[in-house]
Amino acid sequence: MQNWLTLPLFAGIRQSAQKSRLSLAQKAVVDWAKADDYCAMLDLSCSDGRLLAHFLGRYALRACGISADKGEQDQAQGLLGGAAEVLRADIHDIPWRTHSFDLVCMTKLFQNRPATCQQLAEVLRVLKPEGQLVVAVPGMHAFTRLTRRQHAATRHLDNPYNLMAALNEAGFADVSMRVSRLHHAAVVAYAPPVSASGGCIGPRA
Repeated sequence: MQNWLTLPLFAGIRQSAQKSRLSLAQKAVVDWAKADDYCAMLDLSCSDGRLLAHFLGRYALRACGISADKGEQDQAQGLLGGAAEVLRADIHDIPWRTHSFDLVCMTKLFQNRPATCQQLAEVLRVLKPEGQLVVAVPGMHAFTRLTRRQHAATRHLDNPYNLMAALNEAGFADVSMRVSRLHHAAVVAYAPPVSASGGCIGPRA
């Protein structure tokens, strides 16, 4: 039987762990994201801020996020305080300068609806050359059972194969799918490197 004096301490530890607990989609991003000290990270589906909090707890990085509504923005800012910049904005017009981020993450943006060319162009714009994009794709266990014809008939970009095709068409390089969890996969892509003349070159070999 626990000493009653230890109960408040135990409750505090449990509450802290609950706040920092990542969703399955966020864990899929963490599995493949290349983060390091002093890199700049953008979470385009920031919601409660837990993914940014996870990286801030491990790296001295610049953390930014976009929330879908005022309630989510307040929740994320309450968790992150002044450690991250969380804005209420739309992915069609990301409010940061070109080539601002080394890493861009998404955990729910493409779920249940297709992405537009303008959205992907905006993501590519804010990524630094050779910067990484990591997108968590739900329902991997279901997609592994689809035939090639069924994959082609599924147009939404929560289908990882359609998402990879769209990223290639938008100009991303090294597009691939990484599977590490039963119910989520991560689609990983990179911004093209810059040529010696200063322009972007095609996908890397």
